[in-house]
Amino acid sequence: MADPTPRPSRQSPLVIAGAVFAILLVMALVATIVIPLLQEQPFDSVDELDPANIKSLRVYFLNRKELDGGDDIGPYFAAEEDYAKLLAPLRNISEVEQFQDARGPWLGEYRVRTKTGRKGTIKLYWVKTPLDPPLASARLRFQIGPHKYEGGTAEAIIAAANEAAPRGSATAR
Repeated sequence: MADPTPRPSRQSPLVIAGAVFAILLVMALVATIVIPLLQEQPFDSVDELDPANIKSLRVYFLNRKELDGGDDIGPYFAAEEDYAKLLAPLRNISEVEQFQDARGPWLGEYRVRTKTGRKGTIKLYWVKTPLDPPLASARLRFQIGPHKYEGGTAEAIIAAANEAAPRGSATAR
């Protein structure tokens, strides 16, 4: 009499192994190709940003007590007419290979979304060393992706953010 239970074929482990390999291959391709494209900054410097091509600009400043005694600013989404004013203190600042010392306390960030849907973050820091004169303004440092910049003053960017805050909104337009 024949055995009624079917026997597993020898091909079953090969099919399973092939399916697992194909899934892992697809996951590896997504991880190495697609994810970096999604995380890529749409710009490498502020000078590449045209205010007319910005869809939204989120402004957020912290850690001002130690810097100038001021309160946090934001978060808020800047009004379109303020984009150029907010970016002006960051323009024409030279890129540096490395910061000479620690990058400094985190001052805040700009989150930029372009009209093409790309997103980028400008991380802002301030630095003042014991060697600086007592009344000297804190220097501004910022980072866009792997690119580091130093120049200008933290006061200039704080003034721009304070001036634009009343016209900002809690949600993107």
